[in-house]
Amino acid sequence: TISVAVSGMTSAIKIFPNPVLNTLNIKDIETGTSYRILDIGGRVVVPATLLTNTQIHLDGLASGVYILLITSKNSKTQSVKFIKK
Repeated sequence: TISVAVSGMTSAIKIFPNPVLNTLNIKDIETGTSYRILDIGGRVVVPATLLTNTQIHLDGLASGVYILLITSKNSKTQSVKFIKK
């Protein structure tokens, strides 16, 4: 589990498991928070918004290191690195 305190967000965001096989879980995140997954080269591979679901399905991603960029409704952004098996 990785916890990230994000300035401007109400609580720390937790992602698990890390490394992840197919489903990345996000805990303590506001509805409407947007995210992007970047590959290690900085290319956006998954842009989306969390509506009510706190899981990101990664079935289509190749194994490797990725960066999850989380942007709150008030435009505060934080990055979290994770490994896809």
